[in-house]
Amino acid sequence: THDLNIAHYISDEMMVLCYGRIVEAGKTKSVVKDPLHPYTQGLVSAIPIPDPRKRWKDTVEIEEVTFKELLAQRQRCIYSHRCPHVMPICEEKIPSLLEVKPGRRAACFLYPEVVEAAKSK
Repeated sequence: THDLNIAHYISDEMMVLCYGRIVEAGKTKSVVKDPLHPYTQGLVSAIPIPDPRKRWKDTVEIEEVTFKELLAQRQRCIYSHRCPHVMPICEEKIPSLLEVKPGRRAACFLYPEVVEAAKSK
């Protein structure tokens, strides 16, 4: 689902996909309350708050991604073209989905476990 509120109420565990790649996995409540991957963080921050005093003040322009651009992402992090934390390694390798906290997995080079796994490949 694209609706994290629904996922939160109907599932105990969840996997977050970005362009068909799993970028985060874990207990649903943990993923929603403490997202680890920058893509998941963006999804969670986009959940509307049903309080008129807390309406969104910022707007985000959505850029379209072409099939050609997705093909270019095959050998690097799938989110590197939009990530606010992009690093050189993100452009060079695909991050493995590894446990970075107990019961939580993320495919992101922000976590030392993922960087070490990439170095050993």
